[in-house]
Amino acid sequence: MPSALYDLCRAPDSDPVFVSSAVVMQTSRELKHPLLCEDCDNSLNENGERCILPVLARMEGNFKFYEILTKSPPDAVAGNAKIYAAGQNSAIQVAKLIHFAMGIFWKASVHTWGQHRTTPQIDLGPFGEVTRRFVLGLDPFPNQMALSLVVLPMPVTLISLHLPFETLPAQYRTYHLYLSGLQYTRWTGADIPPEIKVGALQAHPHLAIVTDTSHTIVKRFREAYATATKSKKLPSPWNKNPASKP
Repeated sequence: MPSALYDLCRAPDSDPVFVSSAVVMQTSRELKHPLLCEDCDNSLNENGERCILPVLARMEGNFKFYEILTKSPPDAVAGNAKIYAAGQNSAIQVAKLIHFAMGIFWKASVHTWGQHRTTPQIDLGPFGEVTRRFVLGLDPFPNQMALSLVVLPMPVTLISLHLPFETLPAQYRTYHLYLSGLQYTRWTGADIPPEIKVGALQAHPHLAIVTDTSHTIVKRFREAYATATKSKKLPSPWNKNPASKP
């Protein structure tokens, strides 16, 4: 994760709270590893990070991406979800939205990112190489893959992030990533449903869906918190009332 993402989760007077299935602790440390050369690192910055990081949701209540996306009426409404054609909004750089997420998914697949892990954070299988080539700008967006984007409505209370992870395999594989108001899902396989492909971010007109999925994100944090060892240095109410927190 870029350092700026950790800064989003850092209150003025305290460090972020790190939650995993093993430990819950307050820390200023970031997950770092000397993974990329300078040119590749700069490519990730120029092709996604520099554009997307400033528009993510902030603790003070700002969420520029949501404001930009919803300046025009939705192109469709389905229940509680509002669907916007991001590609028709000149203020949105869809290619950088896609590159930003794909770069993080790829980095998660080539290193353990954990002190006690022996395998990468996620396994992209045969799609790891095509993802690498896409991120490098050598190939177009891979076939047999789709990337969907859900945008949380304001006010966004989940100023947090979670590392990429995979849900249970089916006829296709799904990977998830949440970054302070943006929830990405990556679909991979030959049997991705047509409705997923048509409504994906990479397919014209590049749809983005505004709906509140915060309950599913909170559930993941709760599941991890339930099994973790809690640091005694955690601020209140983390040690006193676990049920009141994600």
